[in-house]
Amino acid sequence: MARPFEHSRPELAVWGRAEPRVLILPEAGQGPQAWAGVGRALAARGIAAACLAYPGHGALPWSPPPQTGLRDYALLAARAAGGLGRPLLVGQGLGGWLAQRLLEWADLPALLLAPWPTPLAARAPRLAWRLLRGRPWGAAWLVEPAALRWQAALGLAGGAPRRRGRAPCLVAAREGDAWLPPAALAGCARRLGAEMLALPASAGSSWREPALVLALLAKLAARL
Repeated sequence: MARPFEHSRPELAVWGRAEPRVLILPEAGQGPQAWAGVGRALAARGIAAACLAYPGHGALPWSPPPQTGLRDYALLAARAAGGLGRPLLVGQGLGGWLAQRLLEWADLPALLLAPWPTPLAARAPRLAWRLLRGRPWGAAWLVEPAALRWQAALGLAGGAPRRRGRAPCLVAAREGDAWLPPAALAGCARRLGAEMLALPASAGSSWREPALVLALLAKLAARL
């Protein structure tokens, strides 16, 4: 039986006229529009960028098939990356988790912004409770009861990713983040052989702030 999205062509939003050199993997619930500011800022500097649209996320959320797992999204992201040659990955939250899986399969440079760590499954009930209490970064698909059941079936647990290759990798977290502070992501950085960046709480109001992302990408590019 075919897996969900197995025959789906990755849907990408592209900024810039050249072949994209940056592949953005957004946070859960987000669509490419959320990253348009970053995409336009990169394009203005001559760097074409693409953002993957996740099935079931974004402006028009819908419930994927019951057997859908995070691996299905990871394989979709892998096909998107493969179609771009050797892109630089930018992943936030869920996108950071997917990027870690891609790094198991390919030697790619990556910037991981508060990525979901592998042990998230143990904290998922707490996540649901925080979202239901109105935590500000919860998307609608995460708080609807049917969607919460789907989240439980995603299979967030799994082996800790081990990176293939030596392309530079940065893991960024923000001090004061109650959910994914630097201490919670230090182990993720160690497993990936990545540099850990502990940013001050004042460093940007959002991970999608163009100035912040461009500064971090410049730091990563200096290591290429």
